Amino acid sequence: YFLLPLLDGFAFNQLTEEEMQELKKWLKHGPQEVREKKGKQKRKERRTNNERIMLHNSSKSLIQSSLQKIEPQAIESFRELVISGKLYETLQQLFEGKFLKKGYDRFGDRARVKTATLWLMYHDPTTRNQYIGRSAYYDPVLLFKQRFPAVFAAMESYKHGDYTRLPQLLQRIESFVMLHQVFLRISNEYPHVPLFPIHDCMMTTPPYQDLVEYIIKEECEKVVGVPPQTDKKLLAPFGAMRSLVKLKRRDPDDVVTELKEK
Repeated sequence: YFLLPLLDGFAFNQLTEEEMQELKKWLKHGPQEVREKKGKQKRKERRTNNERIMLHNSSKSLIQSSLQKIEPQAIESFRELVISGKLYETLQQLFEGKFLKKGYDRFGDRARVKTATLWLMYHDPTTRNQYIGRSAYYDPVLLFKQRFPAVFAAMESYKHGDYTRLPQLLQRIESFVMLHQVFLRISNEYPHVPLFPIHDCMMTTPPYQDLVEYIIKEECEKVVGVPPQTDKKLLAPFGAMRSLVKLKRRDPDDVVTELKEK
């Protein structure tokens, strides 16, 4: 979803000027606390994370040049799949059963497809030679390129010179939307609403779920141009307990069984 504005060449046309300036800082340096930490480390590190992932003028020119060659209709099918929430299901239909390794299908269900797709997007293109002859790993890249050539070319451009740039840009756009836009807006306008950000999710209580969902969609649309597909999940007590005990390195099934018996 957050790849879409990059395919449009950073066309964040619904943001205010103030929001746009903050987004530029966010993309270059990360959130404020990260910027402050980096400032302290600058004397110790000659090559900072900022230098590694920020869009240098030469890289940015290359990216914009590449994107200028991409016609909007060339990415329209990809855009529609993302907007409709059907991208992973479509990729599963495209890949399922074709790339087995010892009977294991990396595209056998939606969860596997999501993991494999992230690898297709984020892997280091300079290491592809090691996958030649290993069809279960390399051939999906070729098939994705064949199905979405313009999207593949855009992703390659963003990874030019440093393949980590693409995932970090996407993570920073996501964190900008969820933390700077959604979280701060709700905190300022509705300070009584309980709110806990978790990656691309916001945890709240049932009375406020519709409000939080509305603001997430509205703020995402400012950046991406279209609202995202969202869903709501109830944080069940036993599910929460499983997550907590995993952190304590205990067997969650044993703990849940004990709780049920009590």
